[in-house]
Amino acid sequence: MIEGIVARLKTERIKAGIATSELNDRLRLGPGWIESFEANQTAPTVDFIFAIVRALELNFETVFQELDFSSAKDVLSHSVEVEDTKLGKQKGANVRFRYNSYLADVFIPSASKSTFDLVVEKFRDDLGTGRKVEAVVYAYMRLVKHWPRANPSDIWWFIMSRLYSDPYFHPATEAHRDFGQSWKRTAGWALEKIVVDHYRDFLAKHKIEIGIYSRSEKEKLLKEMKLNYHVEANKADVLLLNVAGSKRSCFGVAHVKASIAERRQNDQNFSEALLSKNFFSPFVTMDCKSSPSTRPINKGEFGITINAHGTDSRSDKRKEFEDEGYYSGCYSFNGNTIPTPDGQMATSRIFVTNFATADDAFSRAAIRARDKLFGR
Repeated sequence: MIEGIVARLKTERIKAGIATSELNDRLRLGPGWIESFEANQTAPTVDFIFAIVRALELNFETVFQELDFSSAKDVLSHSVEVEDTKLGKQKGANVRFRYNSYLADVFIPSASKSTFDLVVEKFRDDLGTGRKVEAVVYAYMRLVKHWPRANPSDIWWFIMSRLYSDPYFHPATEAHRDFGQSWKRTAGWALEKIVVDHYRDFLAKHKIEIGIYSRSEKEKLLKEMKLNYHVEANKADVLLLNVAGSKRSCFGVAHVKASIAERRQNDQNFSEALLSKNFFSPFVTMDCKSSPSTRPINKGEFGITINAHGTDSRSDKRKEFEDEGYYSGCYSFNGNTIPTPDGQMATSRIFVTNFATADDAFSRAAIRARDKLFGR
């Protein structure tokens, strides 16, 4: 519907012989805004539509008469909408959302509209309490639990990030906030808590404590490690401790990030310092990345691996793990991430995991690293 209104305004602009640059100037817009609106790259607000109408010296009847409203079916009442469907014989749900200028659809196996509606209603209520991190953690883990065949990274990337960034899910008193920026901060803390909650009980059985600690606790634990590198305590995301009676000793730091690119350089330097003292330094990620389209695929950032003929077309980010060995290993919750093949020589390896069990490549690597360091 918005596209139809913008198309009508474009027709009227051309009919009046007004260049896009001139209309930009009349509205005191920066370069390119009118072109962006008319190319459907950016949707104008209602206020901007009114302003354009006035700038073109049109009346509203001219703009809206005989307008085709059949496209109203493509209007989303919220940032994400879910509809039960099938892909072949596989039951699931179709997730629909705006992705730049596209109306995108993503099929989520085992998903359902009823579960989505219940979780989203509680998510909205929880956000209203101001406990945003807890709201994200609860909503995400409920969806993961109820949709066991879904790609965990798809839920994070296509659903949670968009739900949180939708101002209509937050109290009206917070309408002025930039929820895109707020998501980056909140999501970072939430993802750390999700990782800790997932592995805590399993690792505890093996006398390993995984957790998020206060600044003073982290400073004390890191100081005892005697690293040849100064790191701010807030850079240590998640710590892993060996538990021997009442003594707790840090033997590893998990670098938890939604994407591979996020603050990578700082983490690499810190990780190299950890590895130089034989400490455990895993990289845990959702490996989120996709390109705008009507059928986007959350393919991640690692790209392909060495093929059967030995052709090496790997991305630089993959080589940073497999060749450079900046970390003990990478553990991706994106089912589309291509793991390091079993027969490939690698300094550190890329693994794919999910939330089905905490007994996985990450926890087993943590146990081995602890045993090696403490001679168990």
